[in-house]
Amino acid sequence: MSSHFTVPDLTFGLYLIPPERAKATVLTALEVGYRSFDSASLYGNEKEVGDAFEEWLRTNERSSLCIMSKVWNSELLKGDDAVLSSFQTSLDHLKCGYLDVFLIHWPVPGFHIPAYKCLGETVLQNGKCRHLGVSNYSPEDYRCLIESLPPAFPR
Repeated sequence: MSSHFTVPDLTFGLYLIPPERAKATVLTALEVGYRSFDSASLYGNEKEVGDAFEEWLRTNERSSLCIMSKVWNSELLKGDDAVLSSFQTSLDHLKCGYLDVFLIHWPVPGFHIPAYKCLGETVLQNGKCRHLGVSNYSPEDYRCLIESLPPAFPR
């Protein structure tokens, strides 16, 4: 939702890739030209995906990639510390230095808006993430989020 950013048209989704196949799968995707990757802590393969990124980044530029991850619902329910911990765990596992986009995976009523605000006030400010976003939001969920944000808040 941050301004001046567009997710690449073609993104490689990492859902349902078994951990034992994730590294080879991502390296193959990189070899054939994918540069945008959609991950999530829920997928259970971020460590192995990170191993692939770490290997590839030994000889390639980080700026050529778009790496996204998401915070899962259970972490939203636990509050800000859990949301931030989820972010940091994904960042550590993905071994890519920063995330291009971090998303709220689902709009959990009563929890997604505080989580979004928390992320905007921390990970965007400290440079660990370039943009925030949302996933699986209805138009109504999105409208409620936008209307709850202060005018100067990153969108």
